[in-house]
Amino acid sequence: MFKIYDQKEPTYDEARKFIGGYIQSVPLENGDSLLCDEEGKLKNLPHNPDAQKVWDESWGEGTDYIVGNAILVKAEVNKGW
Repeated sequence: MFKIYDQKEPTYDEARKFIGGYIQSVPLENGDSLLCDEEGKLKNLPHNPDAQKVWDESWGEGTDYIVGNAILVKAEVNKGW
């Protein structure tokens, strides 16, 4: 699953509940942040093609493999991620 927050940023509790684990915040080149499960690969979570597309557009194809639920926090509303 993949959510985009472009009206307000998620609270920590909202993000943790959706992601289901320790939150890793990765800044993207355009100022957005991608939130995902820090231990997702260790947990063998399934690939997330929607989040992967966002990652690839920012950092290039093949630079990482995004798994599990993820949240995109748009730069306009990102105050702390």
